[in-house]
Amino acid sequence: MKRYSISALLLLGALLFGLVVYVSVFNEFGSNGNTFLNAYDDYMKHTEYESLEFHPDEDHIYFLYENTSENTIGLVEYSKNGEVKTEMGKQKGLDFYVLFLEGEYNNYTGVKFERDPQEVGYFELNSQEGKTEKFVVNSNKENSYTESYIAKTKLDPDSIQRIKVFTKDGEQIYQESIK
Repeated sequence: MKRYSISALLLLGALLFGLVVYVSVFNEFGSNGNTFLNAYDDYMKHTEYESLEFHPDEDHIYFLYENTSENTIGLVEYSKNGEVKTEMGKQKGLDFYVLFLEGEYNNYTGVKFERDPQEVGYFELNSQEGKTEKFVVNSNKENSYTESYIAKTKLDPDSIQRIKVFTKDGEQIYQESIK
């Protein structure tokens, strides 16, 4: 009974969060943005994507999605002019999935944590040039956690060679070489 209550609360929280994001995006884009968001909604329905994380920007939206019927996960940059840049991968029962996208406006990274997402504090991307970029996913100050994360990155997606995932206390949980 207690497990069902926690699951119900988590589902309710996710739905509420989605509603708040959706309403705030409509307010941010104003009346001209409604056309843009309607086009985005149509695109999502047509492709049967389920948005895991969604970030509006002035001229585009970038988001992480999954398509459970095709067992895929993807990272997309969708612009007001209808141009779409996407990177997609198959879900294969891994601890986590990481995608990189060289978009028209920015470079992006998207991660979905499958194993122990509540333990994840941050991750680091390491490039071939020796550059490192750190992304805080969950902090010690928060009681909740996220299972997915997307962000703009300054690194060239083709130069990223490793991702390392750490707990909130800085202990490495897992890592993966890229390419």
